[in-house]
Amino acid sequence: MPEYSIRYVSPEEDFVLESGFEGPCFIEAESLEGFTSQFEEEGVSVVGAPGVVMDFRDRKVLPMEGSFTLVVRDVSVWPRIRGAFSSHRFGSLEVVGDQRFVLPVRLGASLPSPSVRPVVGSRVEVVLRSDGGVWVAPVVSPDSDVIVTNWGDVPVWGRIMWDGPGGRVVMPSGVGFDLPAVEGQHTVFLDRKRAGEVHGPGGYDRELTRRVDAVSEMVPVGESRTFKTPVGASLAWDVGVFDPWR
Repeated sequence: MPEYSIRYVSPEEDFVLESGFEGPCFIEAESLEGFTSQFEEEGVSVVGAPGVVMDFRDRKVLPMEGSFTLVVRDVSVWPRIRGAFSSHRFGSLEVVGDQRFVLPVRLGASLPSPSVRPVVGSRVEVVLRSDGGVWVAPVVSPDSDVIVTNWGDVPVWGRIMWDGPGGRVVMPSGVGFDLPAVEGQHTVFLDRKRAGEVHGPGGYDRELTRRVDAVSEMVPVGESRTFKTPVGASLAWDVGVFDPWR
């Protein structure tokens, strides 16, 4: 099994906790528990054939929880530690080995109350929840013709980022839509949750969402699809896996 490191990045990306034995506070690597993907699936019975037929696109991936232990070596950082976790804003737990996998997480249970002040060497359990249920390997390509290969365990849905003149986007099916000229970084999401939403520097842009009228297409597990994007745009996607240690 390859060696790996673990780190947690706060929602504001201003505080990082890592596994090992350095720094004022660190993650005890051997303390990692849970963070195992769970899913439900139902097959379709075929008359005259034994068993069921499975369509892995119909899997229902459930949220997951897990925990790790922090070891505090400098109690002066305790306020920063508390501020690094939130029950409604997402930080990220990362496993870094031959491949980097990221898990967006938020607090699944409150940290010890303020009346419990750690001392040097204190061990604090942190319980985290992942609403998405899978670890992801982020990929970004600035090419105009992008082949997206889904080597993961769940369908891949992309997003397109652009700034400038925009241009024509062609999806794998041949259906296309146009990105208008914009100033500042904009993103159009192609997943089912935010289907076609355009977000700019100020957040969700209702007018641009209506103008773009984007369509969503995914890449099934074990397959590849080609997307065409205009010059100056980038296609980003996350390959989701159940097991980042495989």
